[in-house]
Amino acid sequence: MLHLVLAHTRAIIRLVIGLCVLAMLVVSWILPPLVRIFSSRAADKLLLHQLGVWARVTLAIMGVKVESEGPKPSAPYLLACNHLSYLDVIILWSQLDGFFLGKSELVKWPVMGPLIRAAGTVFINRTQRHGVVEAIKGITDKVDEGNGVMFFPEGASSSGGEIRQYKSNMFQVAAQSELPV
Repeated sequence: MLHLVLAHTRAIIRLVIGLCVLAMLVVSWILPPLVRIFSSRAADKLLLHQLGVWARVTLAIMGVKVESEGPKPSAPYLLACNHLSYLDVIILWSQLDGFFLGKSELVKWPVMGPLIRAAGTVFINRTQRHGVVEAIKGITDKVDEGNGVMFFPEGASSSGGEIRQYKSNMFQVAAQSELPV
């Protein structure tokens, strides 16, 4: 009997936490566009703060503990990362304020597509030649506004056993802006 009560209690707690996370996502969708009317920079700062809180809560719910070492980059910055897991973005957001570069196909994902767009992701259409130019402009705009941008230069996730060839186009922004990567 006690086991049944505890199981239901845990289920209710998970439901409440899940609803809180959902409410935070809805607020993240609504509030930044309203703030953007008055200040683009303030809206970006608010959005990145909300994404960081969401990421930390999500990782806590999943039981993932993140430890980081060394100094964190201060914006504006470009951060090149190996893409090993679907958790990479969440882990990075839990530690850093910054936007991501993502493949344009992400927009078409059910449920996640609109969330990824609302998170201020810069998209790259890898099937069209001008897609790289548009992505570089999007990254440059984010950096010029004082934001950090994180990207996965290998262009795909991997097992981490080896480093794939980097897609070097995204490093043009760093060279032009004289930013460390």
